[in-house]
Amino acid sequence: MSDSGTPGVNVRPDVIINNSIAMVILATIFVSLRFYVRAIMIKSFGYDDWILLAAYINFIVLSSLSLAYGSLVKANGLEPVIDQATLILVFRSFFYSVDMTMVKLALAAFYFKVLPRDTWQRHVVVIATGLFTLYTITLGFVFLFQCGNPMDIESTDCLPAPPLLATSWTQASLNAFMDWLLTLLPVTIIFKAQMSKRTKISVIALLGLGVLASIISVARMPLLHTSNVTGLDTYVRVTTLLVVSNWENCIGLMAISLAALRPLLRKITKGSTYATAQYPTGNTKHASMKQYNKSRTQKSQIEVQTTFQVHAESSQEEIELMRRSEETKYTVDVAKEQVRRDMV
Repeated sequence: MSDSGTPGVNVRPDVIINNSIAMVILATIFVSLRFYVRAIMIKSFGYDDWILLAAYINFIVLSSLSLAYGSLVKANGLEPVIDQATLILVFRSFFYSVDMTMVKLALAAFYFKVLPRDTWQRHVVVIATGLFTLYTITLGFVFLFQCGNPMDIESTDCLPAPPLLATSWTQASLNAFMDWLLTLLPVTIIFKAQMSKRTKISVIALLGLGVLASIISVARMPLLHTSNVTGLDTYVRVTTLLVVSNWENCIGLMAISLAALRPLLRKITKGSTYATAQYPTGNTKHASMKQYNKSRTQKSQIEVQTTFQVHAESSQEEIELMRRSEETKYTVDVAKEQVRRDMV
């Protein structure tokens, strides 16, 4: 069979398979690094991490369903397995809604921890996230049971398409609004906060990923017209919507994970600075000490200061030992002279 489905129907299962694998790898790397930092480095695994873990597990389920759909169509073509393919897409749609909600909750939990108390930004995050969660989860169940039992593919007793399409547009609009809100809201605080220039640049870089996810959420909206297409063309057009939707959630997981990786980046940076200070390029001691003094890391400064203190203490001890040795030698000589005189 052709790997693109039935003749004349280009479902492009390879696109779904390749993108799903790439997303799982990227999401796993970033989320694992975050959990390493939170659970092992700083030993502070909070409620926002548990929410992110739930979002990651849902994303794995979502990606697995996408892989199953792509692999099924690639191996058999679309028409012979259209019932199984439809069933996979129904459950995938439900888990997309759940995962999208969990990603937003994880991002909101992060802001809830860092935003100052009793600020309007904090209240906006709570209210907007609550309304989005309620609507999206409800809509997920509506789509799952729109024809009654989701396992009954042959059922024709379904909800009318126009209202479902309208609710999809509403959900997509809320999704785009939430992405832009959670991306731009921190900007109102970042430039007022007492942060170093380097810290602000790193935070802005993280917000860049949020902007990318926001752009994807807007670009996804025109693809919703696939819900109003009938026949095999529905499955052809669903491919792009499926891939774009999955990337939106994947980038959200990456952005949330990156927000917690600063301790790891600091450790790597300090390690490089320490190595440079230990093995300087140059041919004099003065050059080596100059590099120590130029180091801006507290660890390096403490190590240099401690080194000087140890050397100073060692020198003082050596001088003290020499002084006591001289005194002891003088005392022995005087005693010997006294004994010689007594004998005479």
